[in-house]
Amino acid sequence: MEEEKPKEAPYAVSFLSEVLGTIILMYIGCMGCVDSFQLGPTLPAFTFGLAILACIQITDHISPTHINPGVSIAFLIAGKMHWKRLLVYIPAQYIGCLIGYGLLRLTVTNATGLCHLKVKEPLSVFQAFGTEIICSFTLMIIVFGATDPRNASRSDSFALRVALEIAYAVCLMY
Repeated sequence: MEEEKPKEAPYAVSFLSEVLGTIILMYIGCMGCVDSFQLGPTLPAFTFGLAILACIQITDHISPTHINPGVSIAFLIAGKMHWKRLLVYIPAQYIGCLIGYGLLRLTVTNATGLCHLKVKEPLSVFQAFGTEIICSFTLMIIVFGATDPRNASRSDSFALRVALEIAYAVCLMY
């Protein structure tokens, strides 16, 4: 018996869902990175992680939530996304990013360091880049594992798994 593929959302719905998710990510995630709030080094990690958890919970049932061009490109390479849908997702992510950051600029007018993550002191730029590649690869393994049909019975904590991976990666580097 052939497994039935889930029906894909219309392109317009995927576009709007991805814009909304990226707005949430940029606004909430970057709010935790405002320098003048002096929130400490771990809060940016958890604001980004929890923002991603919120995005997945809010939009993933409408259309698969990527909120990152790297994730969308990885899905294309893995054959889990058609190139036409990629042409919808990436512009939506950039538009959502601009709107989310714009909303942050409008609401936090007297703050410094909006969405300014700083690489931890002992890491060189090259080491930080290498760490970013390893963390991104780990994230993709988690996402591909969690979205694998063989893990369908374990999908209840998908948003939490991705959120904690992002929080972990940000804690390592920033």
